[in-house]
Amino acid sequence: MRHFSDKQVCALVKLFCTLPGAQDLSTDELRTHACILLRVRLVMPSDQDATEDTTNLELEKLVNLCEGLLQHIESLHRPSVFALWREFMKREDTRRSGTPRRTEQQKLDDFLRVEYPLYDLSQMLHDTIEDVGKIDRKADRRETSERKRNDKNATAALNVTNVAAEIYTYITRKKPGFTSDSITGEVRGDWPKFLDCVFDQLWIKGSASSRVKEYARTRKSKKEALA
Repeated sequence: MRHFSDKQVCALVKLFCTLPGAQDLSTDELRTHACILLRVRLVMPSDQDATEDTTNLELEKLVNLCEGLLQHIESLHRPSVFALWREFMKREDTRRSGTPRRTEQQKLDDFLRVEYPLYDLSQMLHDTIEDVGKIDRKADRRETSERKRNDKNATAALNVTNVAAEIYTYITRKKPGFTSDSITGEVRGDWPKFLDCVFDQLWIKGSASSRVKEYARTRKSKKEALA
């Protein structure tokens, strides 16, 4: 598995903060969006197109693994939970260096809340299982047909554009839109500017403007297909 540096994550978070609405989101939430964007940038062999049967098998396996981990979390005994809590509190103590030392009662209160991190993980697993059940397989096939095979940069650009559009919409609460010059065809607006900066941050070759137009055409085609 490829990894990305904290410097790359921070650079994207800084970019997200330039968007209107970013002030309403936590740093952790912005970092999560940055990690997702970086992940889709890393084009690996597993990102290549697959048959419908392979896709179904992979999703079924994902659900089975999520359900298995959920069952394991729910079966943890108190000593295991306590061991996790100790490591969790060590990290918290490091983060809170310089703050007043906590009392034993405060530490006990923290222990009683130990299941919160596990609860968050359990909720994420539940959401994943639910999301798999909602996947529109026909939409997946339409998107697959739009991919340019054997062109890693094109695939990365397509993936990043789609995810960047979702992040842009989530942060700004506005759909990705743009205006274009009637003579030069140059696109303008917050969305094209944002995508251009994302491409620059992720070293994606090609024109962000052309991707903006292609994204708009694809979205329009999907709306017409569903009408």
